[in-house]
Amino acid sequence: MALGVRCTLLRPGGIRPLLEGAGLEDVGLRTLSLSHWLSGPDELWAGTVAGTVRTAAAIRGQTEAMQRAIRAAFDELAAPYVTAKGFDVPVSIHVAAGRGGPRDS
Repeated sequence: MALGVRCTLLRPGGIRPLLEGAGLEDVGLRTLSLSHWLSGPDELWAGTVAGTVRTAAAIRGQTEAMQRAIRAAFDELAAPYVTAKGFDVPVSIHVAAGRGGPRDS
């Protein structure tokens, strides 16, 4: 099972043509990396199940046994990020920007 979702727009050549095709110039893409602190894996799990659309629906659409298996796999993947102070999750954010001219009214 692959971890995460690969967005085709973030692949080389993916977002630039789209933004340039919309009339933007000086298009760039930056990746920001940071650490997001939570009280523990339970907080991330609760937020995911209550605050996402596709992931929550995919989890809720499973049998109870499968939901427990998904949670067990989540806990296993989360374990390396548990610290004495809580849960320190690495996060990457992709920011695309470009400069556009004045719009026609």
